[in-house]
Amino acid sequence: MIPIRRKKSGLILSGYERSKHIVKGALHYDSYNGVGIIMNLTGRNILGEASRSLISLDIAEEPRFRLQHQKNFGGDRNWWWRSEAYGHLTEESIFIDGQDVDDFHYRHFIFDNQFNRNLTPLRSYLGIGVKYQNDYLTPKVDPKIDDNTYSLEKSDSNTIELSVHYVYNSLNTPFYATYGSYFKGKLSRSLYSRANVVFYQSDRSDFKGETNLYNKLEMRFEKRLLLDDKVTVILGLSGGLLWQDKDEDNTISASDYGISAAYFLGGVQEQPSPRNYVMPGLKGGELIVNQFIKFNTGIQYRLFSKSYITPHLNLAMVGFDGADAFIRNIFSTKNNWDDRQETSMVVSSGITFSNNSLLGPIDIDISWINKVDKLRLFIGVGYRFNLSD
Repeated sequence: MIPIRRKKSGLILSGYERSKHIVKGALHYDSYNGVGIIMNLTGRNILGEASRSLISLDIAEEPRFRLQHQKNFGGDRNWWWRSEAYGHLTEESIFIDGQDVDDFHYRHFIFDNQFNRNLTPLRSYLGIGVKYQNDYLTPKVDPKIDDNTYSLEKSDSNTIELSVHYVYNSLNTPFYATYGSYFKGKLSRSLYSRANVVFYQSDRSDFKGETNLYNKLEMRFEKRLLLDDKVTVILGLSGGLLWQDKDEDNTISASDYGISAAYFLGGVQEQPSPRNYVMPGLKGGELIVNQFIKFNTGIQYRLFSKSYITPHLNLAMVGFDGADAFIRNIFSTKNNWDDRQETSMVVSSGITFSNNSLLGPIDIDISWINKVDKLRLFIGVGYRFNLSD
């Protein structure tokens, strides 16, 4: 038999990438961080082909900045690395029974470097990363004038972590998505951990030196199901676990002296720091924990073309000791999370009114949370720094 070769037709497209430099600005306001102006400069191919450089400044009552450079390479451009420096200066509060009892100046800085491979372009990737983090905390009022709850003069902690991560994102829009899924899993190991903590006339001793190392497992998942053209069901699961190495003779627990290894729960909108997790009814960073598992559900109903109403429920189990004790007590949780001692349950329910406006997302949230036993109002208008995923 003589083989027959069939002729095939094809289309070859040739193109080139133009270097684009874009400057943008936006106003924003929210109940927790006040008023600010975000300025953003994005430059393409400044430091090589197939690269992007980003400078973002939040000129605000609580200022933030982000410097980022990303470079794609390989024949299919599916390999890429990204370096990012992010920092903020904020005022954090200590809450007891839902009341603000002490205020602190808080400086947070991250220098994160990642090397990634796209599995499905624009949807999923797998990679490794190395991150340096510094957390510096001082009381707003000098303790020599007015002492604070912890008699703290300053807390300065530094860590370096090595991690492996996987990200999948098929949500159809960045804000108020109606269908799709989001997942991020991350396993980290600390390579270096050091703290410098000074107290004022306290029974606790000052400390300066290395703390014990640790492993962390973190996960975020959200699924949005479109029931019809107006109704979307939201299902979410997130969690973070911390395993600390056994204390050696010359080391101190990383969770006792410093907050670099901890998770922050609170707020209505996503925060740019990867250790922050949303928990309506709590103010941003109100609850700091070593362990947590959180479930959330809601129904997003579209009132008009870009306006939504979303009743929601959040349930979290939180722990303040080691991961083993947290897992052992997870089904016998207490209702005293505000004591910050035993494994406890945090329950939040409320409703959010939203609009995807020309100024950016507008959120008005009213939520109740157990133990505090009162409604809290949050108002957020405009674009904010987001997670770098």
